[in-house]
Parts: sequence; structure tokens; C-alpha cells
Amino acid sequence: MIFDKIYIDVVSSFGGLWSFKERENSLEIITPFATTSHKFVSVFVTQRGDDFIVSDGGWVADGSYGSPFDRNIDCYAKIILHYLDNFQVRETSNLTRVSFFYKKTDKQIAVPSLILDMANFISSIVSLSEVEYEVERKTYDLFSRTANVFLSDLFVGKFETNVYFDLTTRHVKPNAIIKKDNGKVLLVNYITGSNLANFKSSIGKTTVIFELAEKSILKDKIDNKVTFVDDFSTGFGSSEVGAWLDNLSDKPRIKRIDWSKKEEFSNI
Repeated sequence: MIFDKIYIDVVSSFGGLWSFKERENSLEIITPFATTSHKFVSVFVTQRGDDFIVSDGGWVADGSYGSPFDRNIDCYAKIILHYLDNFQVRETSNLTRVSFFYKKTDKQIAVPSLILDMANFISSIVSLSEVEYEVERKTYDLFSRTANVFLSDLFVGKFETNVYFDLTTRHVKPNAIIKKDNGKVLLVNYITGSNLANFKSSIGKTTVIFELAEKSILKDKIDNKVTFVDDFSTGFGSSEVGAWLDNLSDKPRIKRIDWSKKEEFSNI
């Protein structure tokens, strides 16, 4: 086994409850760390050049632990950022756009420490994803599903969701992309929230997505950018919201459409 020295170091450092599986050019180490979804955490060790890479193998994001991984939930997104920073874990994605979390070192002696960090990290964020962020999850999911149904019926064959605008950088992923007959597109992002903080966070995310779209090499394909606002949500009720939405709508090539006036989509 090409990683036998590393595995021996892990067992001698942390005890005999660890096991392994060889997977082509990597070593899966099954740790004694468990998640609240009743799965034992695995980490994967790979060597590339002089670097040893310890990763989750993409298992967190692809649902291998039987737990949701939804960054659209504002609370959970903040938790992930906190743990990424705390454990100094990096993130990348593969060709199928699945997130991989990893740490790396060029010192073999440091690998057991990285394995321990990754096991802690995975156990933490998987377990915390099991928490039911009930109100915000329901608010976002309900508006997202309702908006998707409305737009897909209105723009039959021209409506797409969960896709990147620019596949080269994969920086811009609005809630929806609508293809127009002139070859251009509408980028649509949904704004909702169960309270003022979450509604403002939704506006902030939309702002970033639209700003990145204007920096894309495909920006000339954009006919317009549309904020689809859930004006029936609890978060919309604050007097502060109007100024935030006006600030966003004042930017170039951005149109606001409220759910109560959703028929306006027929005119753009």
C-alpha cells in the first residue's frame, strides 16, 4: 500500500479504531468520528507531486452522508464559512460542480493532523446540516418553487434553473435564466426572507451575482437582470427594505418585479 506509512502514523497517533480502503491512487480512511445522520466519517488521502491532499472526497456536498447540503439557507451558509475558516479548510469543485473540501501539506509527518482536522470538520458541518432551520428553509423553498413554476409555464422551453451563466468561471449562478428570441438572456434572482436580516441578505447575494455577471466575458448576452421580489414574505414588511431594493434597482440593467405584479414578466 503506497500510504501504509501514513496509515500506521494515524493509528499510532489516534488509536486502533481507524480502518482503511484502497481506492486506486487514494486511500480512504474510515474514522471513528460519527455524524448525527449515523454515518462514520471518511477522509481521502492523495499525493500530487510533493503535496499530500486530505479531502472529503466530495461526500459532504453529494449527500453521501444522507444529510442535506443547502447553501441557500443563510444560517447554514454562515456556519460553513465559519468552519472553513476555523479549520483552515479549502474548497474546490470537480467537473460535475460538486464541492470538495480539502487541506494539503508537503510534509508527510503533518498528514495525521490534517486527517484529524478534516474528520472534525466533516462531522461538524454534516451534523449541523441536520438542524431544521425551519422558518427560513420553508420561506425560501416555497417562494423558489412557486416562482419556478410560474416562470417555466410563462417561458416554456426557454426557462432554466440551477445552471451557471458562464461555465468558464462558474461564478454566476442566478436562480433562473430565461432565453429570449433575440439570442440574449434574462438573469433572474429571487429575493425573499423570513425576517429583515434574511431579506437583506437575499438582496446582498443578488447584488453580488449581478455584479459578477457584468464582469463576465458573456456580459453582452445579457438583455436584462431581474429581481423577482417576494413582497408577501414577512421580511418584506420592514421600512428598511425599500431603500435596499431601490439601491439595487438603480444599478444599470436591473429591473425589479414583485410577486404581486408578476404579470410584468410578459412585457420584458
